[in-house]
Amino acid sequence: MVHRRDAFRGAQHTEALMRELVLKGDVNLMTPYQINSIIGNEKVEAIELKNFDTKEIIQKEADELIFLFGLNKN
Repeated sequence: MVHRRDAFRGAQHTEALMRELVLKGDVNLMTPYQINSIIGNEKVEAIELKNFDTKEIIQKEADELIFLFGLNKN
């Protein structure tokens, strides 16, 4: 999971569930990063991530992207 900030503004319960998955090793949380580019020809093969603070650019293998722009917590 890639998120541009260390803090989340979504529903606290949902964040708590996500953090449990991170602690168990089921989810890799990358903060504070943003997707800099998507790598691949006919399909996604990797993503290039840019750290908001250090400007470091790293590459991670990926085969699927799911974009979540936020959910209304009410």
